[in-house]
Amino acid sequence: MSNSNFIRSTDFGTTWTTISTSVGTSTPCDIEVFPDTSIILLGDNGTGIFRSTDYGLTWTSVFNTSGEIPTIAVDLSGSGIAWATKWSGGGGFLKSTNFGQSWTSPPLVLVITRFYIADTSTVFAAQGDGLYTNYFHLHSFRLS
Repeated sequence: MSNSNFIRSTDFGTTWTTISTSVGTSTPCDIEVFPDTSIILLGDNGTGIFRSTDYGLTWTSVFNTSGEIPTIAVDLSGSGIAWATKWSGGGGFLKSTNFGQSWTSPPLVLVITRFYIADTSTVFAAQGDGLYTNYFHLHSFRLS
């Protein structure tokens, strides 16, 4: 991302090409790509989550918020599960089970600063007071 332009490299960063000039946001926070798909998710500072299904050529808003979406993590196994942090409306996090098409806000009040999906059944979430663990992509975390 460069302002509102989405740029891509196919040679490990030696050269870059502008793919899209209308992502819909000028302040990206995090971007994640689902492996072996054309699906890209982008969290921004003030609008929400955007999704591309064509390698970044076009973008659609899939979650609206007035606050920051600083972190997105995708399950690398191909399950279509993604997690995102939400720093608005009291904080918390979001979960998608359909490659980012729609998002739910599980009933847990944590201000998550980072997610890490370890494998197909374990998610770690960092917060100021410790590391939380979620098994089998449920809607609850416990302090590790």
